[in-house]
Amino acid sequence: MDNHIKLFNLIAPFYNLFFKMQTKNYRNLIEKNIDKINISEEARVLDLGSGTGAFGYCWQERGYEVKGIEASPNMYKRCLSNGVDCERVDITEGLPFADDSFELVTAAYLAHGLTEDKREILYKETKRVASEYVIFHDYHQNNYLLIKIIEFLEGGDYFNFIKSVPEEFNNYFEDFKIVKNSPWNSWYIFKIK
Repeated sequence: MDNHIKLFNLIAPFYNLFFKMQTKNYRNLIEKNIDKINISEEARVLDLGSGTGAFGYCWQERGYEVKGIEASPNMYKRCLSNGVDCERVDITEGLPFADDSFELVTAAYLAHGLTEDKREILYKETKRVASEYVIFHDYHQNNYLLIKIIEFLEGGDYFNFIKSVPEEFNNYFEDFKIVKNSPWNSWYIFKIK
């Protein structure tokens, strides 16, 4: 288990305290931005790096069939206990799904935590298993002191990610748009095929 997964395994109980607040926020974002994607009501959604399941839960509330993926054992347990069907899988080892298995693949605050070589796997795998859209809910290039401190302590690749986003996406996706949701985060929406 790598250090990033160990950290999230350790903080899972604390992180779960924010589940209701996260679902309220994600619910609002989905409602505000659902018109930017065109998926059927029966769409299958794959939520990568599910954590406690908040983002996947909100898609599920809208009636979509959701499958969560989480590498941290304790986050995985919280995701299941919060009502999201989840598998314990490390995205950087590949996804156990056939090509085009899900109409929508999502990941909230996952990409910035991965090193560039692991993000490359993330991008290739999401593009492979998504048949219609990929949405990354993550940071954009604005810098905020509190976020810098948290991300420094987390030990991910935040600082390199914000330097290279959104240009980095051009290497893997052809058709994408950026929807700024707040001063610090955006939805990066990729149309597949």
